[in-house]
Amino acid sequence: MTRGALGLLCALALGVAGCNSTQSAGGSGGSAGTGGTAGVGGQAGDGGTGGMGGQGGAAGIRADFETSLHNTRVGMVYWFARANGGMEALIDVDPGRFFCRKCHNPSDGAASDIPSCADCHEPGSDPPKHLQSDTCLGCHGRGSEAALALQAMDVHGGTYSCAGCHKSNDVHGNGTEYDSKLRPGAVEARCETCHVEGVDGAPEPPDDDYHAMMHAAVDCTLCHAENATSCVNCHLDDYLDNQEECQSGEVLDWKFVMKWDKNGDGNEVYHPASMTTVKYNCDRDENPAPCVDQFFDPKKTFAVFAPYYAHTVTQTAIDEIVNTPGVPGAAFPGDLDGCAYCHGAANCDAILEAGDPKLKLIEFNGETLVNPIDGLIPLPADYQDRFAVDFVEWAEGPGSGCQEPPGNLVLFEVGPDLWQTGEDTAPPNKAELGRPLTPTEFGRFCPPAP
Repeated sequence: MTRGALGLLCALALGVAGCNSTQSAGGSGGSAGTGGTAGVGGQAGDGGTGGMGGQGGAAGIRADFETSLHNTRVGMVYWFARANGGMEALIDVDPGRFFCRKCHNPSDGAASDIPSCADCHEPGSDPPKHLQSDTCLGCHGRGSEAALALQAMDVHGGTYSCAGCHKSNDVHGNGTEYDSKLRPGAVEARCETCHVEGVDGAPEPPDDDYHAMMHAAVDCTLCHAENATSCVNCHLDDYLDNQEECQSGEVLDWKFVMKWDKNGDGNEVYHPASMTTVKYNCDRDENPAPCVDQFFDPKKTFAVFAPYYAHTVTQTAIDEIVNTPGVPGAAFPGDLDGCAYCHGAANCDAILEAGDPKLKLIEFNGETLVNPIDGLIPLPADYQDRFAVDFVEWAEGPGSGCQEPPGNLVLFEVGPDLWQTGEDTAPPNKAELGRPLTPTEFGRFCPPAP
């Protein structure tokens, strides 16, 4: 899958200048240079002897990095794989053929997709490169100035860099190899790390029974984040043919709702989610496999829903909830201002009425792609029967390279041919990767008509 289904992990290290340095920081006593002997807990340089404690400090970081998602990059492959209900089932192209040079190349620009310490570390940079948010956003910026501008409005953005929340384990790994960043432990950053009672200077959640109940069942960002940015219509054929990451737009004004066992403890919370859509045209000279199905259709389209942490915690998000007019006579306390933002959400009628025809989540208006509905969109269990997506192609044809819409797009297909959520993936615990809402859960947002 594209980076859109992988979320934002910011780069932070513990002050090492690079993986090949002979002056790496160790434990007590530090590291020796070439031929020297390290102190207690340190790591020896070339030809030297390690002191007590062995693989501490930088050596431990290097060892953990080997199995980290920043090094293995297997999250994209996991979601792409046929075994997990991914795009490979449609196009029969090995996941290893797809990569993104923009993010996988080391910072020296060499033609290699091998991750390197140099991606985030530059000796002598001031401030240190790994503490600069721009270093992270080079890969984790959601691909557009508009998305970056929205993230910049986050209330944390003016105070903290990415490294303020994403510590070493999020970047270098913790020694466990994960198949997706959605697995518990792959990302340690949590709102609760700072927003807890007793931490000096940290804002505290309201101390009342209602919020205590909400905090147990609802992720903070479902209410406090303004949107969950979605990449739209990624051109996977250009990704393969030209090593270019092309998309035909972004959605900056909606939040899907899924259930996610984010901590792996069985407590599934309501969480913001994002949708990424992908198209692929098999009818190209460069196509490496005959991915035409029994209907001889070369047009392949795919959409994935996954939990997404939106770095858009803004006052606007709070104002939208507080100021949303109530719904008198609702089945729950929707007559109170604010409740109707979630309970009896604005899109409920459109979702409940959808089916024939299906509700277009993304629609081609003849020039560009738009999203007819925005705001909060709870994902029903039968979403495949209710939702549809328009896909477009460059007017010049597949594989012609990235271009700036609008005006150069034509309708490719109404689909998708294949949907994917965490429920479509192979074990272990699928709930760790997100799932649609059950009818009962969906009814808490959109009660059926009486």
